[in-house]
Amino acid sequence: MVSDSSTFAKQFGDFVIAGDWKSAYAMTTSAFQASTPVGDLQKQYDEILTQLRRREPAFAPNRVEVDSGELPVDESQASRYGVKAVPPMSTWKSWIFGFLLGDDSQGRAMGMEVRLFVVLDDGGDKFAHVFFDHIN
Repeated sequence: MVSDSSTFAKQFGDFVIAGDWKSAYAMTTSAFQASTPVGDLQKQYDEILTQLRRREPAFAPNRVEVDSGELPVDESQASRYGVKAVPPMSTWKSWIFGFLLGDDSQGRAMGMEVRLFVVLDDGGDKFAHVFFDHIN
């Protein structure tokens, strides 16, 4: 199940890197969309990108790597993870960390992470939570 979720997360990252916010946003649940407009999601990404470019002005992410995380143990923990509209536990599939990476001027990898909560929604995989941040 995580393998399919990883592929799904990589596709999301590829859309984001390409600037295809419409396709990326379509991968989120309707509950997520009700709480987070696409412009807010793009702003979150742009703010991290701006911060990265202060250090490396020519930085541009050009690849996506993914890793699996651990699902929250219950709805309360999902809320503490920042999930605004927590879906029923029976729909939870996986928690994925995506890494939107590129290289700095010295050839070292740098980038940002995106935390993704994959759930079964309307018969297919969707993201119930998307959050861009610095790589920890």
